[in-house]
Amino acid sequence: MAKPSWIRAEDGDWYRVSEVVAVKTLPHPSGGFMVTVETHRHDNIDVTGRLDHVEDASRCRDAVAGLLSRAEEGAVITYSTGGFSAEQVA
Repeated sequence: MAKPSWIRAEDGDWYRVSEVVAVKTLPHPSGGFMVTVETHRHDNIDVTGRLDHVEDASRCRDAVAGLLSRAEEGAVITYSTGGFSAEQVA
């Protein structure tokens, strides 16, 4: 049985990579910007928290889109200190 891959939201919740249908840059409710992933249920899930600059949000959006497109079985994608990373879980 294949292991699912996951992306961690800003609030600590986990979502299956297979549920993600789009990656977006949106205005953050507290000002600035945020990167969200949209699921097949049309949820926009904040994965970065508040980002001050649109350039930072664009870089993060592109980075997470790249990681999502090549996520291997059992990968966990997280955001911290300005960037995304993917780790394999045993």
